[in-house]
Amino acid sequence: MSEAVGAGHTKAGGLTCFEALAKKLPLFIYRPLPGHEEGNSDFLISRKLAVRINTEEEIDGWMRKLLEGPQGAAFLIQNMTQFRQTMDPLATAKSVLNFIEVKRENECFLS
Repeated sequence: MSEAVGAGHTKAGGLTCFEALAKKLPLFIYRPLPGHEEGNSDFLISRKLAVRINTEEEIDGWMRKLLEGPQGAAFLIQNMTQFRQTMDPLATAKSVLNFIEVKRENECFLS
């Protein structure tokens, strides 16, 4: 649905946020829950990768901007494009391989 609309209005769960970044979908976060959602929200908003919305009036204002054209959220897409260049899609795999290598070295050392 987010792709059809061209933006996401959501809670700030990790998977949803990562999908929005991967697809360069402007992300509008509404009242994130304390804990990981709030942490995700703070991370994204501090880097201008998402907009936090606290009231229904703010939702209406952003929807009007987006209906007028994509330029309303162009800054989010531009920031996402720049941020994605810093992401390493293989980072998790590299960390796991590094962990396995360290574990093997430690086992050899202890033997």
